[in-house]
Amino acid sequence: MAIKMNRRELIQFLMLVGAVGTVPLVCSAPLGGARKQRALVLVELNGGNDSLNCFIPLAQEERYKALRPALHLSAEERVKLDDNIALHKALSPLRNGWLDKDLALVHGLGYPEPNLSHFRSIEIWDTASNSDSYKTTGWLSSLAKQPTKSGVDALVLGRNSGPVAGGKGAVLQADLLRHFLGKSRQLDHIDGAKNNAAYSHLLSVQNNLVSVAKDLLPILQKKDAVKTIFPETLLGRQLAEIAQLINLGVDTPVYKVALSGFDTHRNQKPVHQRLLSQLSAALLAFREEMIRSGHWDDVVVMTYSEFGRRPKMNGSGGTDHGTAASHIVMGGKVRGGHIGKYPELPEKDNANMQFTTDFRVLYQTVLDRWFELPDIRLADALEGSLPLFRES
Repeated sequence: MAIKMNRRELIQFLMLVGAVGTVPLVCSAPLGGARKQRALVLVELNGGNDSLNCFIPLAQEERYKALRPALHLSAEERVKLDDNIALHKALSPLRNGWLDKDLALVHGLGYPEPNLSHFRSIEIWDTASNSDSYKTTGWLSSLAKQPTKSGVDALVLGRNSGPVAGGKGAVLQADLLRHFLGKSRQLDHIDGAKNNAAYSHLLSVQNNLVSVAKDLLPILQKKDAVKTIFPETLLGRQLAEIAQLINLGVDTPVYKVALSGFDTHRNQKPVHQRLLSQLSAALLAFREEMIRSGHWDDVVVMTYSEFGRRPKMNGSGGTDHGTAASHIVMGGKVRGGHIGKYPELPEKDNANMQFTTDFRVLYQTVLDRWFELPDIRLADALEGSLPLFRES
């Protein structure tokens, strides 16, 4: 039986589930069937991931140890990828992607005049802007112009809808979609209050949620759509939901999840170990499920973070805010290997690494080559492209 809500209860519910919808979330065609829409899965490493301890530059080993006398990874704490890079042992589950050449490491990502504030820097990454310009639209917000059967242009599971914010598309945001849709389905469809614009808008959002829940919840309730065992972490459950939607033909082009805790100013080694273990286990399960279901060629997974960490360890067994960082891009159509130049470790102890790859070139490459939308130009993107994808 549907639950009727008064205005206060409706507002409280919308705040609880975190729904964001700038246009009606109405499914215009039946869902399911063969999947044609390519998807991007963004994984935000919130807090500023220390990529130097994720991907150790073997050619700079001596300087690496000097900068991190108690924080560098020993031979037992890492796995050699090739003659250039060793991988944090907690990330070793991803090594198969490297060997199968569907995992790329994009090195030295950053931007000129970097900002070391969490809030400002993630805003720069989300909007693909210069450090001195302020934008309100995410770099993927223009994808809303591409029609989808699901009526959902982006699904954000967890925090920060920044990359898809501010556009004309429909963005759905919740911690877990299953819980969100379950609550949404309990709502009644209600005719709007014609003499109260604000309340009418809230009712419109409620009615849109009812429509989405009616179409998407049965998909999530289907058994055996996902056969791979995902870890019982929040990130694992979120990626399992995304895998189920993709497997059953939902054509939403952008998915986003986040893993928090990477602001490792203190006691970094055990904290980083735990976070990277969660990350690699969830990504491994997602990769295996996409391969099993035949959708690995339809998906690109990309990590990002507001900044890297300073090369020199601090006095608390951690690292402070830094600049350039390496990130993972993986998928069946990804050209595996090293992309870009690994930055040189600085000679001065308190200096930061200089970026070698503007992150907006990566973004523009994804728009141009993955989504095949060369007409969508990021205003502050530089010219050029990265050799990130295989030829179709």
